[in-house]
Amino acid sequence: MGTLASVTIARAASRTTIVLKSIESVWIQIARRRLLSCLLIVGLSLVVRIALLRVDPKPEPWVQDEFAYIFGGETLAKGRLATPTHPMWRFFETYHINMQPTYASKYPPAHSAFLALGIRLFGHPWYGVLISVALMCGCICWMLQGWLLPKYALLGGLFAVLQFGVTHYWIDSYYGGAVAAMGGALVFGALPRLARSGNASAAWAAAIGVAILANSRPFEGMVLVLLTSGALLWWTHDRFAVWLRPAVVLPLAIILTITAGAMAYYNFKVTGSPTTLPYSIHQQRYAATPVFWILPPFAPKHREYRDASMRELWESWDGGHYTRARHNPLVVVFQLYYGMSWLVSGGVGPILVFLAACSIVTAGIPRVRLALGVVALFSGAMMLEKFLEAHYLAPGVGPYFVAAMFGLQLLHCLRLGKQRTGRVLVTSILVLSGVLVFFNSVVTIHSGHEDPETASIGFRRRVAARLESEPGMHLVLVRYAANHNFHGEIVYNGPDIDTQKIVWAFDFGPETDRPLLDYYRDRKVWLIQPEGPRPSLEEYSGN
Repeated sequence: MGTLASVTIARAASRTTIVLKSIESVWIQIARRRLLSCLLIVGLSLVVRIALLRVDPKPEPWVQDEFAYIFGGETLAKGRLATPTHPMWRFFETYHINMQPTYASKYPPAHSAFLALGIRLFGHPWYGVLISVALMCGCICWMLQGWLLPKYALLGGLFAVLQFGVTHYWIDSYYGGAVAAMGGALVFGALPRLARSGNASAAWAAAIGVAILANSRPFEGMVLVLLTSGALLWWTHDRFAVWLRPAVVLPLAIILTITAGAMAYYNFKVTGSPTTLPYSIHQQRYAATPVFWILPPFAPKHREYRDASMRELWESWDGGHYTRARHNPLVVVFQLYYGMSWLVSGGVGPILVFLAACSIVTAGIPRVRLALGVVALFSGAMMLEKFLEAHYLAPGVGPYFVAAMFGLQLLHCLRLGKQRTGRVLVTSILVLSGVLVFFNSVVTIHSGHEDPETASIGFRRRVAARLESEPGMHLVLVRYAANHNFHGEIVYNGPDIDTQKIVWAFDFGPETDRPLLDYYRDRKVWLIQPEGPRPSLEEYSGN
């Protein structure tokens, strides 16, 4: 009986090996067609998320940053870079949106440009998020083709789809992340191509990647570009001429010159100065502390905030991160952990962490050591910021995937005696990845995306739905309680406030509100009080 069982097991193992070899052979044939591989990854990302729309609909914005990015997308979708300041702007002042010198989002325009694309093509900004995530996954596949064998690059693209293209917050919110990761993948994917042969197409890709990073996550993008440039110098220290050819320098010069000119024009239209960023204007107006904890504190000055909750955000919450980091720099290590834990949350994140850890074993190989060095130095540079979210780390996703796929390659090549165990091991990892993605998706979809701190925004949506069905035009005055949570801001308007059916504004009291009421004398006025167990909407009586 024992002999029979052994023979049965051996035959089953032999059949499994034959099946796996056949699947791997087909996979290799597809992977060798590099452009097709990238397009397949893009298409897979689109198909998977669209197929889930029935159970996981297009996300609603909940957090201040999301509204600001969407506002930027709506502005661009209307064919303009900024809107003139509204005469009643003090009643509309909200988070992360500049009211002066123009009415515009403070954030760089790259992510908002994708949201604008979604609005113009399909009538909703989320489709721009979907497009950006799909292109990011395709760019990660292209990047990996420069570092590893095609079969591992295609697997890396598949892992990118499973991690970011199903229920990760990058695809189920409007924070961004995918656009900057796309730029980082183009820059890091150009590195080995430029180092080996001074490839002209790689120079175009690198230049486009730099342009994307400069207009999505400028600081983090600059760190990645500097590290990648240093890696290129190290790789080609004995043959600089390979990447100083005109075929390489010219694309970089053309794209970067155009980018610099376009950024200067954008800044001029939004801030009035070609060298002043909208983000800088917002920092000067509202921020009580620098972005980087290593910088000295701002000189004391009076800052005018519209209410106590806005002051709490900038002086207590935002300023608190700065103060804690200054007093105890160890705090930034935990901030980095917080950001990275969100980056790899859900999906195949734990598996990617395991694979990246496996790559350390092969750190003696120059290419692996280079990728791991960039990951480590990039992570260290991120600890200069007083606060860190996962999408801040987006430019470094490319190097991280390179490290992880080197780990996968190591596991795939493992042998026990004469047995090729690596093939079965990688197959098991892929099966486990599918199981993880399925269960994570079920849990995420079932639990929903609403943040308890922003429950008042859900009430805003119910009010909006009711008033949209009412005849005429409406003005909604928002009166907050003294303990209002700044995370639950509900005063948001589009670029063309006066043409909106519903205008949202702050209630500052009958006397102060009089100019606003006179300005909108033709609208029906409502008062909303979103705080407490029973939020209320009633006709405004002037009390």
